[in-house]
Amino acid sequence: MRDAPTPLSFFRQLSGIPRISGHEKAAADFVQRVAEAAGCQVYRDRMDNLIVTKAGSPGHEDAPPFMLQGHLDMVGAAAPGVTHDFITDPIALAEENGILRAKGTTLGGDDGIAVAIMLCLLTDPALTHPPLECVFTVQEETGLSGAMALDTSRLKARRMLNLDAGPEGIFVTSCAGGCRAALTRPLTWEKTEAPMWQLEVSGLEGGHSGGNIDREGANALVLCGIVLDAVLEHRGRIGTMTGGDKDNAIPVSAEAFFALDTDPRPVLEPLAQKIREAWHSTDPHLQIRITPAVGGSVLKTPDAKALVSLLRLLPHGVYSHSRLFPQLPEVSANLASVRLDRTLQISLSLRSSSDFRKEQLMENIRLLAQCFGAEYSFTGVYPGWSPAARSPLCAQAVKAFETVYGHPPQLQGIHAGLECGVFKQAIPELDMIATGPRYGDMHTPSEWMDIASMTRLYDFVKELLRMCADQ
Repeated sequence: MRDAPTPLSFFRQLSGIPRISGHEKAAADFVQRVAEAAGCQVYRDRMDNLIVTKAGSPGHEDAPPFMLQGHLDMVGAAAPGVTHDFITDPIALAEENGILRAKGTTLGGDDGIAVAIMLCLLTDPALTHPPLECVFTVQEETGLSGAMALDTSRLKARRMLNLDAGPEGIFVTSCAGGCRAALTRPLTWEKTEAPMWQLEVSGLEGGHSGGNIDREGANALVLCGIVLDAVLEHRGRIGTMTGGDKDNAIPVSAEAFFALDTDPRPVLEPLAQKIREAWHSTDPHLQIRITPAVGGSVLKTPDAKALVSLLRLLPHGVYSHSRLFPQLPEVSANLASVRLDRTLQISLSLRSSSDFRKEQLMENIRLLAQCFGAEYSFTGVYPGWSPAARSPLCAQAVKAFETVYGHPPQLQGIHAGLECGVFKQAIPELDMIATGPRYGDMHTPSEWMDIASMTRLYDFVKELLRMCADQ
C-alpha cells in the first residue's frame, strides 16, 4: 500500500517543473494529470487556468460547494553568481532543521504550497468534505492576469479559501486593489556653458510599496525634487535625471545633473542636512552628495519647472488608514520611477482597498498631468477587497483553527494585491478568507518555508472542510 500523498511530496514534484509567470503550461499539465487520475473533472482555458471539481464525500454530495484557490506561477530570482534558467531548469530543494529552501534561487512557496494542498485534497479518498472547486490560476505575479481572464460563471461555490497569504496564524480578510500610472511629457534641451553639478541621493531603506509604505520613509525621487526646486530658485538649470526601478519598490536612489554658475554647495548642503535630519529615524544611512560634473545639455525652463512641480506634487505615501484595522493603510501611492530623454517618463503604483478612493486618486493624477502638459495612462488595474461586515466563513474558519491549533487566529487586512479582489468583483456574494503557512523572504533567493507549518495548514484546511460538509 502506497503512502498517502502529503503537501510536501506534491511540492517536491511541483518544484521539478519550471513555472515562472507566463510559462505555466507544464505545471498545468501536471495538475490536470493528477486530477484526472483521481477521477476529478477538469476545465482548462486558453491561458492554462484550471478549475478542478471533485464530488462531495459520501453523504455530503449535496452540501453547498466550497472553493479553494491559489496560483501556479512563481517569481524567478537567482542569487549572484548562480546560473539558472527558470524556463527550463527545475528548482533544487534543500531541507535543514525543518526548513525548506532552494539552492541559490527562489523556492516557489508562493504559491506552490496552495497547489500542493489542493492536489492533496483532490487525491485523498478518505477526506470528509463538501463538493470542491479547486481553482489554479496563472500569471498572478505579473498583474493577476489569469484570475481576471477566468470564466467565473463556471464557479458554483460562494465560499472560498485563498491559500496565498500568511504567515501562519493570520486570516486575511481584505486586500488592496491597485494600478500603474504613467505620465509622459515632451522635453526640449539646449546646450549650456555653465558649470555642471551632479546630485546623488542614496542609502535609503526603501522596501515594498505595499508592505513597507506605512514606514513613512524617504523616497529618493521626492528628495531629488526638493533639492532641484532649490536649484531653480537660485536660477540653476536642470539636466538629466534618473531614479527608481520597479513599480512595487520604493526608490532607494536617484541622480540628477544641473548647471549653476556658482558653487551650489554653500546653499544646498544646509538643505541636505535638514532633509537628513527629517528622515533620520526611518533612513539613517541617507546620503545627499553634490559634486562637480562634466558639462552638457539642460532642459528649457518651462520643462524644468514642469519636472520639479510634478516631483513635488505627485502623490507618494499613505493617504488614509483602514477603519477596521487602524494600523493598515487603506490608500497609498508610490512615486516609483523617473526617466528623462526626449520625453519625461514618470511611473507610480497606486493601492487602495476601496475602489472608489483609488479612482479619486487616479483623478488627482489626471488633473496634475493636464496642468503640466503631460499625457497619462492607467494600466494593470485590479480590484480591492473591502472587509466584510459579517463573514460566516470566517467565523467557521476561526473554530476550525482553534480545533487544530488550540488558540484563535489573528484577523487582518493587507495593503497588497490578492486574487481575492478579482473574485469578489466577479462574484459579489462570495464569502472568503486567505491564509498560508509560515514562510519568509518571498520573491528572493533566500526564500524559506517551515515544513511542519505546511502540515498544520493542511490539517486546518481538512478540519474546515469537514465542518463545512457537516453544516
